[in-house]
Amino acid sequence: MNIIVLLSRAIDSEQQMKLKAGEIDYADASFIINPLDEIALEAAICLKEKHGGNIIVVCAGPEQAEKQIRFALAMGADKGIHLLMDDLKENASQIAQAIASSIQTIPFDLIIAGAFAIDGGSGQTGPRVAARLNIPYLTTIASIDVEKDEAIIRKKAGNAIEIYRGVLPLLITVPQGFNAPRLPSVAGIMKAKKKPVEKKQPTSVKEQFSLAVQYELPASNRKNQMLMGDGSMQAIQLAEVLKKLL
Repeated sequence: MNIIVLLSRAIDSEQQMKLKAGEIDYADASFIINPLDEIALEAAICLKEKHGGNIIVVCAGPEQAEKQIRFALAMGADKGIHLLMDDLKENASQIAQAIASSIQTIPFDLIIAGAFAIDGGSGQTGPRVAARLNIPYLTTIASIDVEKDEAIIRKKAGNAIEIYRGVLPLLITVPQGFNAPRLPSVAGIMKAKKKPVEKKQPTSVKEQFSLAVQYELPASNRKNQMLMGDGSMQAIQLAEVLKKLL
């Protein structure tokens, strides 16, 4: 089973995002694999462990994005494809076109992506890649099982579960909580250094359907209130605070 996982790098969620003149300041930013894409990679590894095959991770980003690709290889991916271009978080269409062009000649059974990136947040890249490759897709699924060349996918719909059955290839996106990604082992980290990473320079893409005018941090009006005394006194004070909020 050949699986492609779409990766994006994101600013570490434990780091406070900084803005400069209405733009995100990346000068001192530290990056990680987008957590939902890490979940997508874990889903791919679990399918590979069950059915065999290969996993290719595809990441569009500057030279520094190789660090996230190597981390994915250490987790268990077999090969990386690095599209050398800007992150373009504000324009999923351009990213999707570059990814689709780079993988359209690669035989695959399944493409897995995170439901959205924690910094861009559009959730468009995966579906746009599927549309360009002319394959079916399902977003934010609950589970997937594969039998020969067919996938059985469960998806939450309110309080119900919808079950889909479709022929491969197809694309799915996975949500937060779909699984718990593994940490790379020491052996995995060592092997990742020798695994291939193919670097590609995508042809320039001119189409643009959206434009980020500027970024602003949300206004902070949080007020801290200290509850003094022992446990019973703090409980009384907390009750008074909650009464005022009701």
